[in-house]
Amino acid sequence: MANGSYRASVWVRSGGGQKVLRLYAKGHGGAEVTAEIGSGVVTNYTQYIINIQVTTGTVELGVYANASNWAAFDNFELVKN
Repeated sequence: MANGSYRASVWVRSGGGQKVLRLYAKGHGGAEVTAEIGSGVVTNYTQYIINIQVTTGTVELGVYANASNWAAFDNFELVKN
């Protein structure tokens, strides 16, 4: 991928109760960037956004959650600014 500034986003619903629930980006040439979704219930799909500066030509995007609780993810996007 081309180096530069990017915006990553995802829409999330959750039943809550997670110890950890987040959108993350790493491996882009800087510190890991996160959007903390948190442990509360997210009844309606809500968009979470992170801004990333890519300097390595790569980025790893993902979501992280602990087991035993549910969360639904939709419409992942990575857009160059």
